Amino acid sequence: MAKNSETKRLGELCSYEVMDTGLEEGFDRITRMAQFVFNVPTALISLVDEERQWFKSRQGLNMTETPRNISFCSHAIESGEPFVVEDAHQNSRFCHSPLVTGEPYIRFYAGAPLKTPRGYNVGTLCLIDYKPRTLLAEQLDRLGDLALMVISELELRKRSINDPLTGAFSRIEFRRVLDVQIAASRAASSPFSMIMIGIDRFSWLNSTFGYEAGNCVLKRIAELCESVFQTPSVVARYSGKQFAIILPHVDHAQAASMAEDLRVVIADFPFEYSFKQIDATASIGVAEFSPRRDTSETILARVSLRMQAAKRAGRNQVVHCDVVNEAS
Repeated sequence: MAKNSETKRLGELCSYEVMDTGLEEGFDRITRMAQFVFNVPTALISLVDEERQWFKSRQGLNMTETPRNISFCSHAIESGEPFVVEDAHQNSRFCHSPLVTGEPYIRFYAGAPLKTPRGYNVGTLCLIDYKPRTLLAEQLDRLGDLALMVISELELRKRSINDPLTGAFSRIEFRRVLDVQIAASRAASSPFSMIMIGIDRFSWLNSTFGYEAGNCVLKRIAELCESVFQTPSVVARYSGKQFAIILPHVDHAQAASMAEDLRVVIADFPFEYSFKQIDATASIGVAEFSPRRDTSETILARVSLRMQAAKRAGRNQVVHCDVVNEAS
């Protein structure tokens, strides 16, 4: 796949903000239907990023992801057509794959690309069996129909004003509100501040305690943000493990103080799931909007860089000033 095309494909996948999110009934309903209709032990919604295939929904499989370089689904998104391996043991391309010679011992694979309305294949709806089998042409058509249902669910999720898990604003709505806030700030020559929150070691938390535990932490942190940053602040789930907050009429010093209050509240909060104590912390970046020099992109870049600097400095910290030359 050409580098430029792959970069755009990855950007399209990123725009859905779905990677490393928890289970959602809308997607699970489709994989349950695929498992039943095709009478297979395993049905998956697989999303393929730069280095891995990650399963947004899975029936009949315990693993949550595999490296991209050994995935069947990577071949399906590159071909752009339904991709079928009737017997992996007899296929020279896959017979030595660790997914065939070891867990989960795949013999049969069929994947329909998840092609977005912009024309990018972000993953597959795939079927797996542990014995050889074939699919008729009309069965492949039905698999394609179910893949279109996955895309519809992704598009619906993308357009939602609120994040379905936490109830906070979605990233799309946040960007719209940010543009309105910038226009108001420029009209009144009044600054405002922004905070970016990244949950520390969130991938480790998910792999150790499970995705439902991760969902629990996300929901609680959204609630803590709402309690610390009260109206007229705007709290949004900016990505799978990040929250962004707009603080109208709040200057840099006030925002830094509020961010520190939140950091302490999160670090001290008794997160618990299924009677297990979960220690969660957050790294936080703070930036003030300058009506004269900032755009939405520059303030977002600055606050994100400061959040990343807080993580590099050891996590569970607030960074509110330039640590490096951020212009570079």
